[in-house]
Amino acid sequence: MSHTIESLARALRTQMYHVLMGGDASVKPPADTFLTWCMPGLPFEEGDFAFAAGGLSGSTAEESRQRYQQAFDFAMAVDYLPDPRQPLDGEEQQAIWENRDGSRMSVMYDEILKQSKVIKQSLTDAEQEELKRLRGTLTVTVTRKDLLGREREVTEDSPAVQAYNEAKQKYEHAVLTYNAKRIAAQAATGEKGNVAVQDWELNGAIYRQDVDDAWASWGSTGYREDIQEIRDRIEQITQRSMIHWKGDLQNAYRHAILSSPEGIAFPYTTVVPAGFATADGWTGYSLYHEMTDTGKVKESDSWDAGGEYDCGLWSVSGGRHSSSTEFHKDHHLDSFDLSFEMTQVQIVRPWFSPEFLTNRGWDLPAGAGWRWGEPPSDGARPPQGKLVGYGLQMLLVRNLVIESEDLAKALDTFGEEVSGADSFGVGPLTLGGSYGSSKSGRKYHYEHDGATIKVPGMQVIAFRNHLFGKTPDLLPGIKEDQLG
Repeated sequence: MSHTIESLARALRTQMYHVLMGGDASVKPPADTFLTWCMPGLPFEEGDFAFAAGGLSGSTAEESRQRYQQAFDFAMAVDYLPDPRQPLDGEEQQAIWENRDGSRMSVMYDEILKQSKVIKQSLTDAEQEELKRLRGTLTVTVTRKDLLGREREVTEDSPAVQAYNEAKQKYEHAVLTYNAKRIAAQAATGEKGNVAVQDWELNGAIYRQDVDDAWASWGSTGYREDIQEIRDRIEQITQRSMIHWKGDLQNAYRHAILSSPEGIAFPYTTVVPAGFATADGWTGYSLYHEMTDTGKVKESDSWDAGGEYDCGLWSVSGGRHSSSTEFHKDHHLDSFDLSFEMTQVQIVRPWFSPEFLTNRGWDLPAGAGWRWGEPPSDGARPPQGKLVGYGLQMLLVRNLVIESEDLAKALDTFGEEVSGADSFGVGPLTLGGSYGSSKSGRKYHYEHDGATIKVPGMQVIAFRNHLFGKTPDLLPGIKEDQLG
């Protein structure tokens, strides 16, 4: 039985959605989370993350400039405003990653800090001392050299928060592996699926134990409860007076601003684990012809947000293509077999405090004082607003292999039509184009021998975003003269 290109696209997105979002009795889906798919993916080279693994200071001036450029490229790539109002085929918790107007999350956050009015009730000396001590457990100020060799203070996560993030990432990776094995077994069929079924039957308990062990390790060595207790205590104190906290957050933002080699300011942003690009531990996954029956994996419900993104399988960035191709979304494929390795990486922004945005001790001035004309988030589902959430993690894949003679022929025709595009691919998977983050001038491209398509390298295919509730959401009973 043949399947259409469209059915392949839907099967891939549906299965990856459930791999990332979970949903069985053992691993609950994360609350207030939605995915944005890159259409097509964002290619990166391993060396693009040398700044995270080795720091910004290189052994030579050239190496230092290169690492600052890498840090700038990455910060810009993930400095976006999630928009769940652009749903993917009307499906809940899925949207298209697209920064149409170039708006930056960091600019919005900085503007909120500048314009917000916060509770100004005086704290006791003991409370102020406690706040200072608690905040010192979450961030540290260190001295770094910039590109000109000048020393400057930079705010970074404290060692405890770094341990927290690393342990959290290990837990998330264990969950990713558990979900990938579970979904592969659920959707498996035929002779090819026998391995996935047996793997789950024999090793499912081990994968589940890995999740439990990673959760326990996060608590014992990653300060899970301690960090949460500290954040809760800070919120409790600052709901009475946030003046000092807001000042500290503004200082942290200023201290996180660096300059690219071209002199463009950007907020330092990194990843955990820092060395993921060259590390082991990527999880293998495959999708083959018989697995396109997405009914084997429960579809998500709709937000009823309206609108559709009828992308089919093909995706293009930065160019236009003809609609005359014979290989449209309804074209049938007699066979295909897709495989890749994947990993989930946490985005770390030392300058950003989601705790402030969720705190109920601040508000924004009405009218002209708030120049965007609407609050950051109305808390609805889907939410309305300019800052309804933030990118928390990104899903990367590498070593993509597609075995399909029909798809190889279709890809050649499609590739000719979009030769002027920045990049193109199948759904969230990029097959050809330019590296958006690299200054090497290399091209990202596929190779095939008529039946097997190979795409070396890695790419981001989706972001997992956290949604805020209503923001701001001032505590009832707070009067105007209590804010400052």
